[in-house]
Amino acid sequence: GEALRFGGRPLMQTAIANALAVDIGPILVLDDAQLVSVLEPTAPLDVRLRAPIGNDLEEGPHSFSAQEAADRLVKYPTDTPEFQHLVTVHAITDAWLNAIGSDEVFKQIEERIPQAPAEDADAVKDRKEIIGILRALAKGERRFDTVPLDTSNSPDLDSSRIDTNKIGPVVERAFPYALLSSGVRPRVEILNGAGGIAITPPASARLVRAGFQVVLTGIKPSFDQEETQILYYVDEHRAGAERIAATLGIGKVLINRKPVQVADIPVVLGADYVPAPEFSLKRE
Repeated sequence: GEALRFGGRPLMQTAIANALAVDIGPILVLDDAQLVSVLEPTAPLDVRLRAPIGNDLEEGPHSFSAQEAADRLVKYPTDTPEFQHLVTVHAITDAWLNAIGSDEVFKQIEERIPQAPAEDADAVKDRKEIIGILRALAKGERRFDTVPLDTSNSPDLDSSRIDTNKIGPVVERAFPYALLSSGVRPRVEILNGAGGIAITPPASARLVRAGFQVVLTGIKPSFDQEETQILYYVDEHRAGAERIAATLGIGKVLINRKPVQVADIPVVLGADYVPAPEFSLKRE
């Protein structure tokens, strides 16, 4: 959610792909009014909660107007942990998908999904693909899963991280057709060494799509890097470093015998790195 707010769809896609090593495909962004609009053909929406939510929603059946359902999707009570809010999101989403199964209702939903600019062929294609996905979800079987979390360092679910030791097999079973990489991904740190504006997000996007895991981004203390450098510490990561150079189209591969714990392959972007035009930090 923060990635979407700060960097729009490109950054959100990269964030999810980086966490799960999966190409999630197109993203449709709806504002508050558009969200209510796509919920209206199914209102009142019959929702069954498997557990109570805060102090105002008991376990069991509930009936929500389109506005109530929208509010419950994007907001959560102050007495409800953020992670627990996903129980509500699951229940409302599942109820909505059940309700749009009929052709008549689905046609109304399709008409309310915002049109893409005719001159933007990629956006038109994305909208068509999203509608196809929605139709398949409404007509076929579906399953909701929660990614495995590592709670060893914190009993608070909201501050937990994905359990990297368990997520791989889960994702490989669920999305074998969309994997960006299988097995352990080389960990990459990306530093802005030349001072260019917003150059690390597009570099991250390209490397994530190439099967790397970006574990840290930041800036070099001084912006004096002329040539991009790609470092590795052990011989087993040399091939990965060379693949990064090939993916970025630039970079000098160097060995450094003083390893750090954060990443396997640090990348220091220099003045020779020019971000690809397809990535933009334009706010949605």
